[in-house]
Amino acid sequence: MIVIHQTFNSGPGAPPETIGEVCGLDNVFGYITDHDIRFEGWVRPVFPTEKRFWICNGGLLAYGGLLGANGACMWLGNVAPQLGMDIMAASAQGDYRTARWLQTTASILDRQIGRFGLTGVKAVLSLLGYSMSGRRRPFPAADDETRQQVETTLRNARLIAE
Repeated sequence: MIVIHQTFNSGPGAPPETIGEVCGLDNVFGYITDHDIRFEGWVRPVFPTEKRFWICNGGLLAYGGLLGANGACMWLGNVAPQLGMDIMAASAQGDYRTARWLQTTASILDRQIGRFGLTGVKAVLSLLGYSMSGRRRPFPAADDETRQQVETTLRNARLIAE
């Protein structure tokens, strides 16, 4: 089982000690963090070291690495998996200058594509050559302007050729 604790600013969730206790159970493989990196700084010290502690967002990878995250679960992993792995590796090696530099690209991708939600992610995956199913209701299909903005973002990040 993977524990996901994402409150999306809806108020307090479980206390850090409860998360650590639940994640220590034998049938728990790991944990996917909340977007509140401050809160996760409280969770990590009480979290079982032998379990997976995954950061939840590409815009937070380097920061998660500073906390000791040992993986990630995020849509950016479908778009720029090598970028995510490079950030996590640099963090794990204590190369924070490289992690910070790479994080800039991840944060730009996260903002520029994420603002379109699932529609933007599907547009990116289509541009990267993956075949997509139809739109997922209630989300709209990407219009020409969205596709153009997403394509520009990918080109600027050097994820697709000019």
